[in-house]
Amino acid sequence: MSPHRHLVLLVVVLLGVGLASSTGGFSSAGVDRGISVQVSDDDSAYVAFEQTTEDTETGTTDLELTVTNRLPSGAALTTLEVTVNESTVDLAANDSVWPNETVTHSFSSVECGDPITVAASGNGVSVRLDRTIQC
Repeated sequence: MSPHRHLVLLVVVLLGVGLASSTGGFSSAGVDRGISVQVSDDDSAYVAFEQTTEDTETGTTDLELTVTNRLPSGAALTTLEVTVNESTVDLAANDSVWPNETVTHSFSSVECGDPITVAASGNGVSVRLDRTIQC
């Protein structure tokens, strides 16, 4: 065999081995980024929540719930469902709740300690609060 053929055969073998093995690239990367979260009380959060009880007797009360949209300008809540003791009311059913707007709903004769759920959503935002009736 001529030296040219040996060189060509060696180059072909090296190319074959190079194509058969990995190139040393990567398929994914991870990046750590810092995030800052501030927890607020219910009455000063972006979706503020306040409960007022009246006529509390023998473990039941009349409950008034007030929800305020404190999201940035333009962030309307299109759904604002409040559930107390398996009774759900959509406070945004007739119209969206816009920033700085407050809506209120009353529930009669509910049990102290029963669960309250507030589920609010709008364009790009979703909030859920799980609380209990405070008597």
